[in-house]
Amino acid sequence: MNVKDLSITTVLLAALYFMAYSFYKGYSSFYGFPASFISIGIGEIVKFSVIALGLLFALVALLHIDVEDKSIPLWVALFFFVFASLLSYWTLYMYGGDSYLFQHAKRSVITQAVLLGFFSPIAVRSISVFVRNEYKIKNKSNGVMLLISLAMLPSVLGWAWAYISDEPLFYSKKYNAYVIENYNGKFVLGSCSKNSAEYMSVEGLEGGLIPLSANETQQLKVCFLIAAASNRNR
Repeated sequence: MNVKDLSITTVLLAALYFMAYSFYKGYSSFYGFPASFISIGIGEIVKFSVIALGLLFALVALLHIDVEDKSIPLWVALFFFVFASLLSYWTLYMYGGDSYLFQHAKRSVITQAVLLGFFSPIAVRSISVFVRNEYKIKNKSNGVMLLISLAMLPSVLGWAWAYISDEPLFYSKKYNAYVIENYNGKFVLGSCSKNSAEYMSVEGLEGGLIPLSANETQQLKVCFLIAAASNRNR
């Protein structure tokens, strides 16, 4: 399969759309709102490109693996897995520190750090092989690894972005709910109490919005996170 036979613009837009959706699906999994609320437009693709691709390129730079035509020994793969996991955990810890959010989301942070440690080396390996093979999928194994990278890594990065973002949540008096995300004028709102959450999607917002303090935002994030985990375990 030669990607050059297709329009470069078409391939790029399709890949960006696919990865952007995966990114926002990971973001939605943090708060627990339905993936059906996600609406991907040009704004979301641009935002994803700035956030996720920047993080991805940083991972590629830190985890660069010289593959050529050689197979990577198991101990080297395990080293990169451990290194990437520790690096991811350290990054999330640096943003969260001893905050209320980190203390109540420690288990989830460890899980996401391990996932980042697993998928990051796979992404670096598969993309390196793809590029060195003149933008051709070398074999079935490379194709599977590339697909896993495009699908799973942005999703984990989306969860991480929801965690590390220091933007405050806003309260809407009219809907008696909090603004979680805005998809080009389509707002996702949610309310959470006693680790039980409800969500809605509305076109546009009317009335005033009240910003929450950093501490209130973190407490609400923990409530949404626990509620999302509870719903997945049912």
